[in-house]
Amino acid sequence: MPADPTVPKDSPLDAPPPIPRRAWFALALAASSYVVVLDSIGVSVAFAEIEAAFPATARTTLAWVSTGFSIALAAMLLLGGRLADRYGRRRIFLTGTGVYLVGAFISTAAPTPAVLIGSRVIQGSGGALMTATAIALALPEFPERHRGLAMGWLGAGGAMASVLGPILGSTMVDLVGWRGAFAMTIPFCALTMVFGHRLLRESEISAHPGRLDLPSVGVGIASVALFTLAIIQGRTWGWGSAPTLGSFAISIGLFPVFVHRSATTDTPLLSLSVFANRRFTVATIAQLGTQTGIFAWFFATPLFLQNIWGWSPVEAGWALALAMMLGFISIPAGRWADRRGYRSVLALGALIPALGMGWWIIALDGQSDLGVGLVPGLVLFGAGAGIVGVPGTGAALVGVSNTDLGMANAAHQTTRRTVQALGVAAAVAILGSRDNDSVASFKWVWALTLLGYLFSALVIAVAYPADREPHDATARPRGL
Repeated sequence: MPADPTVPKDSPLDAPPPIPRRAWFALALAASSYVVVLDSIGVSVAFAEIEAAFPATARTTLAWVSTGFSIALAAMLLLGGRLADRYGRRRIFLTGTGVYLVGAFISTAAPTPAVLIGSRVIQGSGGALMTATAIALALPEFPERHRGLAMGWLGAGGAMASVLGPILGSTMVDLVGWRGAFAMTIPFCALTMVFGHRLLRESEISAHPGRLDLPSVGVGIASVALFTLAIIQGRTWGWGSAPTLGSFAISIGLFPVFVHRSATTDTPLLSLSVFANRRFTVATIAQLGTQTGIFAWFFATPLFLQNIWGWSPVEAGWALALAMMLGFISIPAGRWADRRGYRSVLALGALIPALGMGWWIIALDGQSDLGVGLVPGLVLFGAGAGIVGVPGTGAALVGVSNTDLGMANAAHQTTRRTVQALGVAAAVAILGSRDNDSVASFKWVWALTLLGYLFSALVIAVAYPADREPHDATARPRGL
């Protein structure tokens, strides 16, 4: 429709609509899904105490405290997203929060390793329902031209969880022992349950009638679970071992079965039509590079600071915290996406951590060099990772209908979780021995991280659609 000549150029009618208060409430509650970040960090901090509490249990068995959680989280995401679109996101989100809360109570009081591992699987399942629905629950509450800002604030929430995780986790372990690492998430979930029932609105129900296709549910969960299992346990079992290769083979064999069921049934676990959305497909592919890169970096950098430079775990933790604090740049990045579109934000943003890794490859060696060597790369990496992290998910969901947001977000998050595990596995394979003191090996990990971000920048720059749709050309929000 042509512009109305009677409306002045700077008329309020041309400005973006205001953000309703309920949108901020929904966003704050959605951010509670980052308890899975607090949880993972807390378990890492508490693992030595858990080993001491169960001295008769092998480390490989106790590792399932983390492994069981991670596999359940990855495997249940697709089901959580589909259930949310069919039966209501508020209902599934709060159900997931309740399941997670029950698991947290059991983990805190677990008398044996078997009970602890079982409760962690429960927590992972609940965390999957929360993660699959959180963004889809909050995003529709925001006007379309403010959704980049919403994703930016969610990114800031993730950065805050990453910064607070080591601090809260270590404090709770010091105060009450390893059980404190599991107890620290209980208040967050309890508050989410209370305020979620009062403040969240139920979503539209997706127009997908009929009973959910159970074969596609079973095949989809099994395929993701086995693939994640093989990646996580590969370094323990051996990459060429029968269990690892068998898990990979079965998972890969199940995948075409899953695709066939998804294409031929009316009510699949994942509707393949979501991939017809070019923005979703391109942004999801681009995240393959960034998620591989950042998790390889997360695994290798503390080891470099401790094994090569001789830093303490606390000093290494604070270095990572500095990088994560810069994740708050996701807020202005989200505003930029609202004004100019996601393509420029993500393409340029992915070059920043790549530059940081290039600097480390050139500047760092076996001698501690905080000012000239470490900090510039740390700052560049943290800032760039914040720009393309959660806003990258926003780029994937920008063209998805509100009724299918849960399913699309779950598919995107499943991809991210799987690739994150691949990033850690790649770093482990490059570094080899746990006592690795070769600077060259760490530089190869940083090169992998650099290539991951360059891949993402290239995919977005070449394949992501034009930053502004034609009907948005005269509707840019003013000011920051």
